[in-house]
Parts: sequence; C-alpha cells; structure tokens
Amino acid sequence: MFTSACNYDPKKAGLDADLQYRLGPIEPVFARLDPLLQTPIHLTGGEFQALVAFVRDALLDESAKKQNLCPLIPGVGRRV
Repeated sequence: MFTSACNYDPKKAGLDADLQYRLGPIEPVFARLDPLLQTPIHLTGGEFQALVAFVRDALLDESAKKQNLCPLIPGVGRRV
C-alpha cells in the first residue's frame, strides 16, 4: 500500500547529508495517516508540474512573507 514510502532513499533523492538520517520506523506513521490520504491521488504530468511550481514558487513568494496570512488558514486557533 505504501511502497513508495517504504522504499524511499533520501540519498538517492539527492537530499543533503544532514537530511538523510532515518529517525525511526515508517509503520507508526502509516497507522496515524488520515484516511483521506490512504488512497493515492494520481496526477497527470501537468498537474504534478503545477503542484511543484506552487510549492516552489507561490509558497516562497516574497510578497506573501510581508503579510500575516495566518487568518486565512481554515481552523487556525480553533479546536476541531
């Protein structure tokens, strides 16, 4: 079910040496995984590239750093 996570190799992924340490087993993470995330989402190549661009560019946008955007996050400051 979670083959990609079990076979993930941070060294092969090109992460810096300080990010290549495995801190513990992955199975407890699987046990706590939200059911909505347990079924993989299949993205087209274009959808994947758009997601990468968003994470790479939009989340690091200098203009966003100058604003307090926390009130826009649903559920912040409220118990669910």
